[in-house]
Amino acid sequence: MLESAFSTKVLKKLRAEGGCWRKNPVSKFGSAGVADLVGCVKGRYVEIELKAPGKYHHPLVGCSEIQLAHGRDVNSNGGIWLAGDDWDEISAQLNEMLRS
Repeated sequence: MLESAFSTKVLKKLRAEGGCWRKNPVSKFGSAGVADLVGCVKGRYVEIELKAPGKYHHPLVGCSEIQLAHGRDVNSNGGIWLAGDDWDEISAQLNEMLRS
C-alpha cells in the first residue's frame, strides 16, 4: 500500500474515533518536520508521521533527523508526536499517550 492510500485510511479512522484532524499538505511554504497528520484530541495537540506499510523495519528508521527533532520538540512541550506504518499500532500508541 502506498503511503498516500494509507494516510487516507488512517485519517478516516481517526476522524471516526473523534477529535479534529487534518492532513498537513507538503509545500515549500510549510514548516520542515511537521508530521503528515495534525490533530487535537481531548485537548491535546497531536502529530502523526506516517510511513508506507512494510517499507521500514521500524517507522522511525524512515524519519529524517528534522522530523525526529520536531517530534522531540512536540513531545517535550506537552503534545503527542508519533510515527507509524500500522493502524493498530498507531491507535494503541495514541490511546496510551492520551491516558498519560
